[in-house]
Amino acid sequence: MRARSSSSNLQNNLLRAPFFAATLGLAAVTGCAADTPADNDTANANDTEAANDTEALDRAIASINPESLLSCDGSRCTVFDLATGFYIPPHVGGDREFKGHGPHVVGSVTLNWSGPNLYATITVHAKETKSDWTEARGSQSYHVYTAPRNIKNILSDRNTSWDYTDTDHDHDEFHFGYPELAERVVCVGDTKGSEAGTRTGCQAFLRAVELELQ
Repeated sequence: MRARSSSSNLQNNLLRAPFFAATLGLAAVTGCAADTPADNDTANANDTEAANDTEALDRAIASINPESLLSCDGSRCTVFDLATGFYIPPHVGGDREFKGHGPHVVGSVTLNWSGPNLYATITVHAKETKSDWTEARGSQSYHVYTAPRNIKNILSDRNTSWDYTDTDHDHDEFHFGYPELAERVVCVGDTKGSEAGTRTGCQAFLRAVELELQ
């Protein structure tokens, strides 16, 4: 769909930093039933350590996705407050200055998953509207959520796209109605000075995502 630009003087601190995912794992504890008090003590210690590891894992997931688990009903869960990072695509053509000629910006954000991990891929293509056709183009996937179990399906919308030509040096903000995946997108097109590959880019803030878990 074509987004309508509503440029505003947003400050940079309104742009959320990228989400970063920690690599987490739990050690499995196996063995036979103990026959001696010493063995029982060892087993109890192992159980306590495993429980502590589980609690630590839960806390780590909560810190990556603060308050993102909204509700679960059986195998269906809804998560909220998800966003990509602010993605700046690499410079691929012309010089690095749009010089007030646009740029024409085309972008999209798409959800996909692997196991329990949910990813949002943002694509941005910005091109100057006159010669020498300064251009920046690329895509980046962000790990935005870790579900309590493997994901089976995404039940809500999986994609939002936008298309506009920049006309000033302000941030450009777009709002999308239900059921679009993105609730809001913030972009930087032209700026004062050079920007292709260093400043021009977009960030997507997602509305509630409905998941079916295995």
